[in-house]
Amino acid sequence: MVGIITGGAGREELSKLPIKFNKKLMWDYEISENDLVREEVFILYLSRLLNYGTHLEVSPIPLNLIEKYLPRLYLSRKVRKFWEWYLRIAK
Repeated sequence: MVGIITGGAGREELSKLPIKFNKKLMWDYEISENDLVREEVFILYLSRLLNYGTHLEVSPIPLNLIEKYLPRLYLSRKVRKFWEWYLRIAK
């Protein structure tokens, strides 16, 4: 497990999430768990996780985090539509 640091509230108020790092999702980049502390890398990894990850990999991610980053994620049209729908009914 890796503590993933997300931006937004400032570096002094970092939140850490227990997300298991799957290197296979980043087949075309040389990154490690430590790189996920950079927001732009985290956004890319979250995009890959939502596009290609399994239910077990995606389920620990808090919905508010997905909602926060959804406009900035690189998602397939089908996956984006799903998350927009899911977040709407989850409220």
